[in-house]
Amino acid sequence: MPRAMAMDMLNPIQPASMDRAEIKRDFGDKLCFWGSIDEHYSLPFGSPEEIRREVKERLTTMGKKGGLILAPTHHVQLDSPWRTSSPCSRPSPKRRMRS
Repeated sequence: MPRAMAMDMLNPIQPASMDRAEIKRDFGDKLCFWGSIDEHYSLPFGSPEEIRREVKERLTTMGKKGGLILAPTHHVQLDSPWRTSSPCSRPSPKRRMRS
């Protein structure tokens, strides 16, 4: 028998115009957050190291105690090179999903 899941989620998280730590503090116990990786600057123009830092910052602020689906804010733009998108898809060996 199929099972359904309901979730209250905020998408998108616009990193250029939204304070991620404030959103997590104010709504982190009520909402799941989806997105938060900047596809307007970081993915098309940032270095792989800048993307890794952004991913780490999102995991430590918005991902603290769960509730984050880490992804680009919208879809990855056509002008985004794979070299900057790929650090988003490589999990850190020190991080594990919560069960």
